[in-house]
Amino acid sequence: MHKRAIAHARFAPALFTICLAACSGAVDPAVDAASIDAHTADAATTVDAGGDAALACTGGSTACAGSCVTTASDLAHCGRCDNACPVPAGSAATCIAGVCGTYCLPGQLDCDGLPANGCEVDPQTDPDHCGACTTPCPSGPASTPVCVAGSCAITCDDFHADCDHASETGCETLLATETDCAGCGDACTGTTGICTTIGSASACTGGCADHATVCGSVCADTTTDPDNCGGCGHVCPSGPNVVTRLCSSSVCGAVCATNWCSGATEADICTQPLNTSANCGACGYACTFPSSCRHLIGWTCL
Repeated sequence: MHKRAIAHARFAPALFTICLAACSGAVDPAVDAASIDAHTADAATTVDAGGDAALACTGGSTACAGSCVTTASDLAHCGRCDNACPVPAGSAATCIAGVCGTYCLPGQLDCDGLPANGCEVDPQTDPDHCGACTTPCPSGPASTPVCVAGSCAITCDDFHADCDHASETGCETLLATETDCAGCGDACTGTTGICTTIGSASACTGGCADHATVCGSVCADTTTDPDNCGGCGHVCPSGPNVVTRLCSSSVCGAVCATNWCSGATEADICTQPLNTSANCGACGYACTFPSSCRHLIGWTCL
């Protein structure tokens, strides 16, 4: 055989083997595993470094506390792991694009604009924001503003009534009188021409209870009534230094302003200055001659 032909025959098996390997698609197992790992890494997001390293999450999610979550919208992991969105009073929490927010629950309003206290107002019951943030309930004398089902109203004390039905004027009508005894327009006439008041309840009657005296059109306790003290029409005096008029055991008195005392007569009620020889250190404590009222640690007679 020709030498060139012999050489071709000698190397043919080796070339065939190389071609067979290349054309069959066979690859090194180590190279194939590396390619798979790289592809998986491209599809998975970064995992949480705090104990979730073994958890591979896909689809843009992140491993937080053993679960794959979407931090763009998860209320317990908003923007990052363990960043829980707060839920203030009257509110519901949101997580949008990884940022916490809130919105008001039905029937609640955020009137002060402070996120920390949420939607703090119930406009159905709040007299400062009745029906809306900008609607305070008005009130006047002897009244308290209230909000009922989103509408303003007032409540009156025991001795007054809202007879003109205007919240702005409050409870303008005094009760327990002959024209408005138990309520607006409740006039006492005829055989029941006396308005009798026991405690906070008044009614038209034909006379007064045993402890009371008929004074004009009202029944008065002359032992305690400063307008009828000791008898009908005897009014206990008032003055610039009188804080509260009093009638005790049918005798007039008063609660005086600071540094003022009452003298021995009704005309002297709250007219005597404190810390004089007549009232040294306390009302009624008089210094005897030749001592006088002096101030050392406190006021005393020396």
